[in-house]
Amino acid sequence: MPPTPEQDLPTEEQVARFEMLTPMLKSAHDEIRELSNKKPDGMLSKAKVKWVNQLLGDARDVLGNDQSVEYLDMLDDEQLPENSDAALLLGRYLAAMTHYRQCHWRSGEWDTVERREEDKRVRAEMGYETI
Repeated sequence: MPPTPEQDLPTEEQVARFEMLTPMLKSAHDEIRELSNKKPDGMLSKAKVKWVNQLLGDARDVLGNDQSVEYLDMLDDEQLPENSDAALLLGRYLAAMTHYRQCHWRSGEWDTVERREEDKRVRAEMGYETI
């Protein structure tokens, strides 16, 4: 993938939140998918919807301006979703997180605002380019 424009790069803080949220989203997806396999049309409880929506909201914040965000909804806490709908939605979030990582992963590490700034500073010190 081509390098990401600097204005679209994540910060180190976003990366830390990404790394914390991804296994939690995966765990939620696995649990709800298991519920969906047992009882696809069963409804999630309000407590589960609240908990999952907290994860989804945080994931949306991390994804920021990523194009995938326009396809990522929250669970409806008024009309409780079926297990299968929640599993599908969590799968979309996981796919968006995977895509985000692919877009911002270079040479075995995250391509972040801070990394680019450090690269520029080092190159300037070495006389390769000015800041």
